Amino acid sequence: MKKNILVIVESPNKCKKIQSILGPGYVVKATVGHFCDLAKGGKNGIGIDIDNNFKCKYVLDPNKKNVLTELIDESENCKEILLATDPDREGEAIANHIKNYLSSSGKKMKRISFREITKDAINKALKQARDIDTNLVNSQESRRILDRIVGFMASPYVMKVFGDKLSAGRTQSAALKLIVDREKEIKSFTPDEYWNVYATLSLNNIDSFIVKYNGNKIKNKTDADTLKNKLLNEKFIVTRVTSKPKKEYPQPPLTTSKIQQICSKKLSISADETMTICQNLFENGMITYHRTDSVKTSEEAMKMLKEYIKNNYKLPSKENIYEDKDTAAAAHECIRPTDLKTTVKNGQFLSQKEKDVYQIIFDSFVASQMEPAIYDTLEVDIISDKSKEPFRVTGKALTYKGYLEVIGSNSNTKIDIPPLKAKDICTLFGKDPIRCEQKFTQPPSRYNEATLVAELEDKRIGRSSTYANITTKIANRHYVEKKGNTYYPTELGIKVVNKLKENFDFVDINYSALMEEKLDNIEEGKLKQIDMLTDFYKNFKKQLDKAYIDNGGVLCDKCSSPMVERFSTKTNKKFLGCSKWPKCNNIKNI
Repeated sequence: MKKNILVIVESPNKCKKIQSILGPGYVVKATVGHFCDLAKGGKNGIGIDIDNNFKCKYVLDPNKKNVLTELIDESENCKEILLATDPDREGEAIANHIKNYLSSSGKKMKRISFREITKDAINKALKQARDIDTNLVNSQESRRILDRIVGFMASPYVMKVFGDKLSAGRTQSAALKLIVDREKEIKSFTPDEYWNVYATLSLNNIDSFIVKYNGNKIKNKTDADTLKNKLLNEKFIVTRVTSKPKKEYPQPPLTTSKIQQICSKKLSISADETMTICQNLFENGMITYHRTDSVKTSEEAMKMLKEYIKNNYKLPSKENIYEDKDTAAAAHECIRPTDLKTTVKNGQFLSQKEKDVYQIIFDSFVASQMEPAIYDTLEVDIISDKSKEPFRVTGKALTYKGYLEVIGSNSNTKIDIPPLKAKDICTLFGKDPIRCEQKFTQPPSRYNEATLVAELEDKRIGRSSTYANITTKIANRHYVEKKGNTYYPTELGIKVVNKLKENFDFVDINYSALMEEKLDNIEEGKLKQIDMLTDFYKNFKKQLDKAYIDNGGVLCDKCSSPMVERFSTKTNKKFLGCSKWPKCNNIKNI
């Protein structure tokens, strides 16, 4: 009897659709995400043998024993295994773990990846089956090692200082610092007074329009009133009229961070919920893989998009070109619909939120390759005839919708300025033609979820796939509180950041970006994993030891590692144990 080919994916929700595409001769099974992780606790310590080139000890998730048993059973009865986990670092790591667990089957194993669950994409992936990308695996593992070391070794320090079940993290603490620093900026901000002066003018005492003073900054009411009184008996001369069209080009297709930002602004949906919705859309074959930093579009998808625009709108004479910020994203693709024939009308099975998110993805993708919107712009410069004080008025009118035909616009279609030309003489109009308006400079705004995600991306704190987890974690630790959609740091959050800043580099924004760059270099084969980890740990360990000593901590007199507080169930007493246990079993009584 001819044996099947076993295809292993991550999510069980994908299985049915992928099975229907592959047909007989294939069996599709799921790992249900990660099924093993770094060990922790007991003899395993933090799951990393730091002194042995950072060798990792992985253990099976107890809840995944049945999953692994099923995969092993299926592997015994198949002729080949295809590892079809998600097309990113995490997916590559899971594929590698599967390979290790199933290696005893002796079956040929290959890696396939696809960014959309469609027949064409899967068939293409089958033709391009490859070996595990060890650089991707090393990059993912390096991130886990960094996060485990910081989380498991710096968190006890935070708890020692503040006496609670708290945590520190390589990315969460850097993100928290952004919020705390912004709050400091706001609290220390001193507003500066300034005044705007407006004049209501008329040409031939018919059409009125408002111009704004365009001279030196007016700092107080006295100066504003002086200017007002000086202008009351003057006429105003048009010195320059500039009218020209202005093109406004569409935005690139969506990335993970962009869809999170847009859904937060437009739909008031959190980053975490947005990712859950996108996961469902992906598993239903409606969109491409939703964890991506790339704005690129595949050749096949571009052909589909151009055909759609040609049939429904106007196709531009040349393609809009978008470049990725990150070279590591070059092999990826944007978030887009897999088929432009699939609209929300076809998705009766979708929830309303899923329909809304899909529509945003659909419209953004279509708009990205449409013609620019065109505005008529008008800029008029005017001076008072005696004192020569400058004023200016601008206007903008939408004359061609272009991509706005897809995503919509509230833009004016008419410029509310009368037809003016150079040397025209205008006069003051109305009962109170000169208006003075007091203003104050404003502090920077607090972060909301959309602006925080944008800042995390800009500062390279974590990856787009981790933003949702970061924002959730700092809220769960009560480091921040959310009022409406705005983040406020708590007193605890401020204290934790200040204490970490005193002692550790990993809180620094630039340092976080540097580590992300190094992880990318590992992925690209430009940097060895061991070199990066060694440099990081040497610096981190030095800072950790000093922090413990400075805050009344104790270092092990055998290996110089921090001693941590532990509890004995035998004696029912607390004691100090070496953090390097079981390699070092030194203990001290408290």
